[in-house]
Amino acid sequence: MYLFNTKRLSQAMSGPLRVGIYARYSSDLQNPSSIEDQVKLCRKLIHQNFPNSVRVEVYKDAALSGANMLRPGLVRLLEDVADSQINLIVAEGLDRISRNLGDLAQIHDLCSNAQAQIWTSHEGAIGDLHIGFKGTMNALYLKDLKEKVRRAHQARASEGYAPAGLSYGYRVKRDGLGADGKFMNGLREIYPEQAAIVRRIFEAFAQGMPARSIVKTLNDEKIPAPAGGRWSVNSVLGAPSRGQGILNNELYRGVLVYNRTRKLRDRLTGRVRHAPNPESEWVRTQVPELRIIDDDLWNKAHANRRRFAVRTPKTRKKDRPFLENRAASAHALTGLVHCGACGGMKTLADRGRYICETFRLTRACKNARGTSEEAIGTWLEVELQRSLAAVHDLGAEVRELCKGEAEKALLMNKARADLQARKERLLDAIENGVTMKDVFLRIEKVDTEIRQLGEPVPLPPIDASGKQMKQDLSHALHVIFEHIADPSFAAPIRRALSKVISEIRLTPIAGQRSGENLSLEVRPGGWAALYCHIHDVWPGVQRPKSNVG
Repeated sequence: MYLFNTKRLSQAMSGPLRVGIYARYSSDLQNPSSIEDQVKLCRKLIHQNFPNSVRVEVYKDAALSGANMLRPGLVRLLEDVADSQINLIVAEGLDRISRNLGDLAQIHDLCSNAQAQIWTSHEGAIGDLHIGFKGTMNALYLKDLKEKVRRAHQARASEGYAPAGLSYGYRVKRDGLGADGKFMNGLREIYPEQAAIVRRIFEAFAQGMPARSIVKTLNDEKIPAPAGGRWSVNSVLGAPSRGQGILNNELYRGVLVYNRTRKLRDRLTGRVRHAPNPESEWVRTQVPELRIIDDDLWNKAHANRRRFAVRTPKTRKKDRPFLENRAASAHALTGLVHCGACGGMKTLADRGRYICETFRLTRACKNARGTSEEAIGTWLEVELQRSLAAVHDLGAEVRELCKGEAEKALLMNKARADLQARKERLLDAIENGVTMKDVFLRIEKVDTEIRQLGEPVPLPPIDASGKQMKQDLSHALHVIFEHIADPSFAAPIRRALSKVISEIRLTPIAGQRSGENLSLEVRPGGWAALYCHIHDVWPGVQRPKSNVG
């Protein structure tokens, strides 16, 4: 355990010392007591260096990977550092804070700007070299760990053991013991009741019954879906490229498939998506004891699906499969329109009307009514202009919002400059005999990514009365609704409208056989967010209308 130069720390900081202990463990499979052990170690470190009492705050993240920046405890800690509520971060090791080199660089820069320091029990006082070298080692460790896990799963899959979750139609086999007498993971056996449902779905689809009709029948009979609750079209048809859905699971014909997809995580947003791997990388293992349907039934069902999926000039729109008929990304209001009866999403369906998705998929909602996209757009423009006119102090809202954006711009500029300086120091180290080619290439790649972010966008003009700002927003709304029906502008218009619109709700008119009432819910502070957005994406607002987006 390191002892530190507390005199140097006190000189660098003004006011009383405020310490933030950060502790984390990675997965549900690890011991939760690990966090308490880390906190005890950090408290011991603080007591050894600061015998007098100091204010200590503990920030924790349980079962969250160090590759993800969006951890609640870490985010709260960094917010307190930025607000000067914490001026010393203490952790067991740098890898507890993050294993990503780019994230560590940003965290270190944020602390430097806030005149805060980072101490760890393993590395000592964290400086630029720790971020460069230790951050790289942590990132390489994370990559190596992923490869080891993948290799282990591939080996298990090639032996016929399921390395992934439990598929519908099967249950965990409990009587399998290994040579060491312990229970063997990955053993499956057929669940007869669910297997009968699987055969029924394949037989019905092979005979030409649409997936929607199959789903309705299962729901009417109150048969639980794979995840519990009601069946949906997606649970039957699924995604062929990912092997999802009853009709795409090759395990039903006795073939265990592994490594069909790979998981990609956005380190800034934490969102996960699955990308397909080349078929040459798939691991296929024959497991005849798990076969539920024969190859003939499998081939008939998939031939029927391919026949429905083929689009020819004579194919009518209503005859095409439900999933292949979706074009949500081409419409600006998709994702904003909700059903007033059940609260579910409304999507564009036949004759350009927004229909309740829950009604279409499961019939759990009874709202079969729809409203045309054109009618919603005409009504929405009037409502938004009316809402904008009612805003009283737009200037104050924008100033508060831009305050954070200005700080982010300063941090980004500092991060870009510091990264370039660190790269130069690493080059000097290489010239002095340190073999750091891989490190240099990694730093260079991160530097390229930061440069691609571009220069910070100038803050929008703010006038005291807010009159000009409202005029800019009113003009922007006019431009938006002038292009709202153009599919090429759908994505930027949807992003802009989502800044101010929380929900457009369509509720059936009581006592009438048709028609819906339209209501609008505006986000708190939404007009300020839209004002900043239009000056970011459409600088000056008064650019030619053809340049929207």
